[in-house]
Amino acid sequence: MIILNTNAELKKTFARLIKTMKEPVEWSGRFVVIGDYLILLGRVRSLFFNFESRKVVTNLIEIPEQSEEPVEIGDQSKVQNVLNMVLYSFGKWGMIRGIKVDQDYAQLNRLFTGVLQEFSVEPGYSRENFRFYRDGIRLTYEDVVSLAIVPDEETEQTEVRKEESASGLWHKLVWKKHKASFPKTETTFEDRQKNRLGNNFYMVGYQCPKCKNHLHMTVFPEGKEFRVETSEGGVFLARAYACEACRSFYTPRPQKLLSEGDVYYMEFAVDEQAYRDYKELLGAAGDKVSNYKFNEFEEVRKRKAKLQVEEKEEPLGELCSRMEDMSDKMLAELADKIEEGFYPAQSVRKFEQAVQNEANRRRMKKSVAKADEAARMTKQSADSIRMPAEERKPDAIFRMQARAAAPETGIGAAENSAKGEEAFHGQKRQAIPSSRREAAKKRYEAKCSVLDRLSSAQIAELRQELKRDKSLYEEEKEPFYQALEKKEKKKKQERMLSLSSGCMGQSYAKVRRAAEEIEKIDLPMDEKTSVLKALYAEKKRQGEAEAASLIQKMPKRLDLKQYHEYLEKLKGYPEVNLAPYEEILDERKKQAQKQEISNMISHARMTDRQGLTDLVDRLKGKNFEEELLLPYLEKLEDKIRAMDEDAIAKICGNPRMTAEEVTEAYEKIESGDFLPELKTNALNMLKKRLQKLKTEECDLLVEKFKRDLDGRIKENDRHHFYPAKRMMTGEAKPEECKVIQYALDTYGTTRGMFEYPILVMDTSRDRSGKEGVILTPEHLFYRTMMNAFVLSIGDIKRIYAQTGLLHTGLFAERRDGTKIKLPYAVDRKEIVAWGNCLEEFIHYLQEKPDSRNVTYLAKEKHETICCFRCGYTYKGDGVCPKCGYKSNQ
Repeated sequence: MIILNTNAELKKTFARLIKTMKEPVEWSGRFVVIGDYLILLGRVRSLFFNFESRKVVTNLIEIPEQSEEPVEIGDQSKVQNVLNMVLYSFGKWGMIRGIKVDQDYAQLNRLFTGVLQEFSVEPGYSRENFRFYRDGIRLTYEDVVSLAIVPDEETEQTEVRKEESASGLWHKLVWKKHKASFPKTETTFEDRQKNRLGNNFYMVGYQCPKCKNHLHMTVFPEGKEFRVETSEGGVFLARAYACEACRSFYTPRPQKLLSEGDVYYMEFAVDEQAYRDYKELLGAAGDKVSNYKFNEFEEVRKRKAKLQVEEKEEPLGELCSRMEDMSDKMLAELADKIEEGFYPAQSVRKFEQAVQNEANRRRMKKSVAKADEAARMTKQSADSIRMPAEERKPDAIFRMQARAAAPETGIGAAENSAKGEEAFHGQKRQAIPSSRREAAKKRYEAKCSVLDRLSSAQIAELRQELKRDKSLYEEEKEPFYQALEKKEKKKKQERMLSLSSGCMGQSYAKVRRAAEEIEKIDLPMDEKTSVLKALYAEKKRQGEAEAASLIQKMPKRLDLKQYHEYLEKLKGYPEVNLAPYEEILDERKKQAQKQEISNMISHARMTDRQGLTDLVDRLKGKNFEEELLLPYLEKLEDKIRAMDEDAIAKICGNPRMTAEEVTEAYEKIESGDFLPELKTNALNMLKKRLQKLKTEECDLLVEKFKRDLDGRIKENDRHHFYPAKRMMTGEAKPEECKVIQYALDTYGTTRGMFEYPILVMDTSRDRSGKEGVILTPEHLFYRTMMNAFVLSIGDIKRIYAQTGLLHTGLFAERRDGTKIKLPYAVDRKEIVAWGNCLEEFIHYLQEKPDSRNVTYLAKEKHETICCFRCGYTYKGDGVCPKCGYKSNQ
């Protein structure tokens, strides 16, 4: 969503438009762009333009509190032009009363091309809709507006880069391990949202370790982390940071934060073109989202997937509720994670300040503690200098001296005891003169006599003053303490009664706050019970009244978000029994779910199968009630079924397909996205067709090979030709195929689907079939007592026989020149003829695959590209998926 504040020129234009259309909209001067909607935001009702459906309607819209910060249009002509396209396009469609557009659709397309070409966007304006494309990829109107508000200097740099044709330096794209310090400045949520590089890179508080400029971060969505090569192997990135000045990128090592300084970096130095391309590549994969995961080694991710380890995100709100229990290190790590995009924007907006406040509070507390400690040490040092040595003796020594100075019995003992006490006080600290003590007593008696006129804060201050006063001994202060305590208690009682009487008849929230405050007042519970009991009753009564009013005012038509908002408000009355309202709430919930389903369907891309299946998945993932969702799912699945049936019919609808074409069709359907039932039926049908074709092919090959051998090789009971048709119909006898099946099960187990044998030649002594040769249209398998091997038919260069007194044998030569000795079961005098027959037949099998391979290799050569910049090999044209280079073709 994008929110735009209008300028003076656009304000006049669109205000006049609303007046011309006679729509009941009081425009606020803001545009809201969502998907293919342009909305003129009104104070009550808003005006909606939809580029996909051509509809112009008025409706209510609620902008969430966590919405984007408005963008000032100012004098940005590009944004103005993109917004003004609404007048021409909807005017031509006849959707705006009072506006007539004479140009035809071709002329308007040329006009729009001139507006959009600055952003490399192509218009697709027609009678049915207005769509936008960039490099063949469809964009929404929101995407186009986003491109238009990119700062002018960035657009200019983009245009300059388009004119550059050099590929730049050669870059080995391996991120290197690095240690660095990343200074951090305090930023606000709004600062980070406004300041950006483009390509989904937004400013963070961290600074580049080299130039000290602010870094900009992009976050890769959860499950779509960007894979890079590092000096430690493959790593999936959850986030990456860019320094525009140094043309460098940084990312933390796995399980690290950027603040720890343990990072990987990628530096492009003077090659600005490579830096820009790589930034665009990363930005295309990144987004303005959060990702609670750290960077992760590829091997670690594979192990987790194998062990099915699930990671769960702990909401930021729950973490913040435990801030006071966190260590300083944990709190600092939480602040760093907020900065580094671990939590959603709405949570950061809500809780970031609380985390900063807690960190500031702790820093202040430490500073105050240090200051107090320094002051205490200074005072202690000064006192030790001023006091005589005798006055610094421990209290126990003073008491012993006092006792030693007086007799133990009689009147003299009492007198000496009093003198000793006076001596004790005098030695512990200087004795307080009686006149000073009497004056202090009179002063505090006077203050205590006017306690009724003092506030609670003043009484507390008087207590502190008394505590610090050195004019009285502690035992002399006790009566005054008691008077203060009595008065404080009375004040608390008065406060409790004031809170109780003041909230009666007020709102539920006020009654609740009063009750909570009374609960915290430091008075015995038996004194608070009667007051709280009355408040609890009042709170319950007021809660029931407010909940009933809330439900009565609840609109009959709600979307799901509004329903949950009402539900949250009702949860604010925990004492209220909602059972009487369950029927109303259930009906509102159903209506809200219906509205939500309808909205999801109306905004979904339903022109292809992927759009439909994505919609079905989203609907199923929303936890709608099954009885409500089922009719919609049935309609969507009917559409998917119709699409799948059409697609399958196109793939395998030709009844005259060859075996190769059926195999290709089978692979397409097997790997394609189709409804399971349709896929199973189609595959079974293709299997039957393929089985028939392959069986017929095998029968024909068997007959051909027999004809090739006729008159050249005599019949041989060790040559077992495969009875393909009779095997398919079940007419073949078990003993007829015993040797063939044994051979297939022993050393022919890697055959493909419906790769039937043409011939099994048994060379085993016991005639079981465990050794010999299996010939199929695709492979030649063989096994001896010592070896077992398989040759691709296409890899065989020639078959030849060698005769001699010591070196008789049959050999296969591969295309790389290696030679393999094959077993055979013909007489020695037939070996040359057998070799010739086998070679001729294999060359026959090779003819069709060779032709196909040539065609494929030619196409493969065209589709496979080696990147000029980084050397990465990939298929298809366009941008290199590893470095972002655009000029490989």
